[in-house]
Amino acid sequence: MKKITLILATATVVILFFFTGCEKLHRNSYTGKWDFVVIHRWGAYYESNYDTIYYSGKINIGGTYNTLVVEYMKKTKIKMEVDECGQLFKEYEDPHEIAVGKFFGNDSVEIELGYRALGGGDLYFITGNKINRRR
Repeated sequence: MKKITLILATATVVILFFFTGCEKLHRNSYTGKWDFVVIHRWGAYYESNYDTIYYSGKINIGGTYNTLVVEYMKKTKIKMEVDECGQLFKEYEDPHEIAVGKFFGNDSVEIELGYRALGGGDLYFITGNKINRRR
């Protein structure tokens, strides 16, 4: 009886993982022209300043097999790694710096970049939608 229960439990976990696992997309599906909305927040946490920037940028393949280059403002790019589930990240040695994000399908992305310190910071909250050009 315990063996049957263990087999059923294992099968259930495998089936759930299969149906709820991430959709694996190749990084080429993310490249192209994108419309970005960038909310820039800077200053102290109790007295912050905000600015909203609209920019038509692009996402290109980076140098290594799992990197993308995101141009989200004029002359402003960041190279980030992307995993098979569409999670974006960049490793920093400084624990106060942050660069994380996620693709939703292949036509929507959210990214958070910046520097956080005690009492304030300089942060960018970026949302993007892929521009689908059909001819």
